[in-house]
Amino acid sequence: MEIVEQVIVLLPDSSDKFLSRWQGPGLVVDFKPPHSYLVELEGGQRRWLHANKLRHYHARVQPTLVGNCAIVYESDEDFNTLPALSTSNVETDLPNTKVDFTKLSHLSTDEKQQFLSVLDEFPDVFIDKPGLCKVGMHSIYITPDFKPKRLKAYRIPELLKPEVAGQIEELLCPRLGGIML
Repeated sequence: MEIVEQVIVLLPDSSDKFLSRWQGPGLVVDFKPPHSYLVELEGGQRRWLHANKLRHYHARVQPTLVGNCAIVYESDEDFNTLPALSTSNVETDLPNTKVDFTKLSHLSTDEKQQFLSVLDEFPDVFIDKPGLCKVGMHSIYITPDFKPKRLKAYRIPELLKPEVAGQIEELLCPRLGGIML
C-alpha cells in the first residue's frame, strides 16, 4: 500500500542528541498500525517513526513582491483552474447602482439626485450584510407572575473585569441605545 503525503519530522539535531528539530519535508511511504509510519526523508533515507513525531507539511507561499508580474496561460497545467478576478469597479459597487428606479417614481428629479448622493456618501450604512443598530429602545413585556430563574454566577478573571464592566455599562447606557431598566 503506497501512501504519499508530505510531512515534517521531529528528529534529534546533528549538533546535540538532546535537541530535536522539525526537519523535512518527507514523504509517508507506508503505515504500520496503530501509530507507526515509514517516512522517506531527503537523500532517500527511510525511517519508521511514531505519529507523535510527524506533522502535516504545508508549503509556505512566498508573498508577492510589489511590481512583479506573472502570466498564466490557458495551456499551463500546474495551476489547475484559477478563478477569474472580479473586474468590478468602484463605481458599479456603489449602493445607487442597486436601486430599482421604478420604486423612485414618486420622487422629483432633484429628490432622486439627493437620495442617490446620500446613498453614495454613506455606502457602509447601505450594505446587504446586517450589523449592530444602536438606535432606539427595546422593551420586553412579561406577565405579572413571571419569576426569573436563579443562575449561578460565573466568576470572571481579574484581568477581564474592566472590559466586562465597560461592556455592561455600554449595554445599560440609554443614550447609546442600550437597555433601560
